[in-house]
Amino acid sequence: MKRLLKFAWFPVAVVLSVAVVFLTVGPGASQPSIAPLAAMAPPGASEGSFAPGANASPTEREIALRFEQVREKPDQVNGYILLADAYLQHVRETADPADYVRAQAALDEARKRDPNNTNALIAVGVLDLARHQFSAALDIGDQAVALAPSTSQAYGVRVDALTELGRYEDAVAAAQQMVDLRPDLASLSRVSYQRELHGELDQAIDAMSRAFDASAGTPPENREYIRVLIGDLYALKGDSATAKQIYSLSLSVVPGFIWANAGMGRIAEAQGDLEGAIGYYTAATDVLPLPQMLIAKGDAQAAAGHMDDAAATYAVVRAQEKLYAANG
Repeated sequence: MKRLLKFAWFPVAVVLSVAVVFLTVGPGASQPSIAPLAAMAPPGASEGSFAPGANASPTEREIALRFEQVREKPDQVNGYILLADAYLQHVRETADPADYVRAQAALDEARKRDPNNTNALIAVGVLDLARHQFSAALDIGDQAVALAPSTSQAYGVRVDALTELGRYEDAVAAAQQMVDLRPDLASLSRVSYQRELHGELDQAIDAMSRAFDASAGTPPENREYIRVLIGDLYALKGDSATAKQIYSLSLSVVPGFIWANAGMGRIAEAQGDLEGAIGYYTAATDVLPLPQMLIAKGDAQAAAGHMDDAAATYAVVRAQEKLYAANG
């Protein structure tokens, strides 16, 4: 771990976003059939043009834009990659696993046209990580690194997959390669997680703080997630007062931010304030009912003696398990 000090893993929830800044055109015209189009189409789309509703989120508008691009210009490989990337962002915002299936369909079309497209491989790796298919993600990450050894994002897939497979020393080496190539948000956050796994909490906080500085200019929700991770590290270190201050600051920047509310819930629960914890967890799950947040809420409800409420919360988690399994 010594060399990681030179610069100072995102959890899979914040896996890297694929930035495609060039146009890649596959060989020949290859209009996707109705079946692939339908598989990657956003809800409500048809064979004709598609426009998002008036209340669509920015990500939903991005999905509509990219879907129109692949429908009208099916030979442009990057259109499929960007559509898949938008779906992966959307599932982070909504927890709808059906977006994984849509992203997979888009990436299948991209790789039909260009099997060795590095950005497509990275996106496939991100999807595999999100689905907890870690061995498959590592294989894809290895392919991406072999094709583009100077592309730091390819190493990000390897770092996350190796970490989840328990190959920690290999993950450290991959994180070092990534940060050597580009000490940015994606690489520094992974360095931080490797430090955390090795019990080096002060160094983890330092690296994540550098990642936060590198996140300037990103959307507020993305940047506040990094701030919350810093709070989590302080909480893990036993400094609940600092952690609470960080979560509160995050909530002042993005009111109702789910990850900050979840952090506040953990602090309240650790301090014995079960009702307060339930309130924070409820505020988070009302916005985005992620399984881990629902489980924390159910545990707090059970600890507080609200057994019927806890049973209802756990029932939602079991239903989600079936939904996620059905979508890979």
